[in-house]
Amino acid sequence: MNKEISIYEIITTILRKWWLVLIFTILFAAASFTYYNFFVEKLYSSYGKMYVASNTERTTQNININDLNTSRNLVNTYAAVFKGDTFLNYIISKLDLDMTSGQLSEKIVFQSVNNTEVMSIKVTTNDPLLSKRICQAILDNANDEVKRVIKAGSVSIIDNASTPVSPSYPDVPSSTLIGGLIGFALSIALILLLDMLDNRVKSEQDLTERYNIPVLGLIPNIEYSDKL
Repeated sequence: MNKEISIYEIITTILRKWWLVLIFTILFAAASFTYYNFFVEKLYSSYGKMYVASNTERTTQNININDLNTSRNLVNTYAAVFKGDTFLNYIISKLDLDMTSGQLSEKIVFQSVNNTEVMSIKVTTNDPLLSKRICQAILDNANDEVKRVIKAGSVSIIDNASTPVSPSYPDVPSSTLIGGLIGFALSIALILLLDMLDNRVKSEQDLTERYNIPVLGLIPNIEYSDKL
């Protein structure tokens, strides 16, 4: 017959093997901490912000809704300009970087802030100071590149490049927690699997439930003495 397990029996089975749950959880958490803290390359991100305008002659009187909408649409255009090989090679040359424009492009992310005319920049490398230098160089030279390529519009720096104080990747505490949760889940699954595969009759209740027959009697455990 199929072995039916109640919630109470599941909890009881797990509690009987609490030490196995503890060992799995600690081992997986420790393994995750060790791996992400000592073997995964740490990355650092520097952030900056620019204001994108469609008209170089911006005054309070002549800014209207159409100008703002155009500025929002220009964020994607400007991002494509800043991702171009010409601009990236200029940044590489200016900072004397040992990388190609393609490699540099992979380290930079441009995006609109909340669908506004504000553009955020994120530069991620394995060196916090290098990330800041690249981000600041982009901010400092973005306006000249816009004028060179588009011939109209401009960008203004809102926030200069930030200095990373801690790695943006990996997140060691979160990774350690996830590792511990994986170990916890695996230990529970293993305990329940072993219990389901265990067909031994452990009590008279097991015998009654499994074969639906009454128990007529029990044979007690007899301890034999070594004495003659």
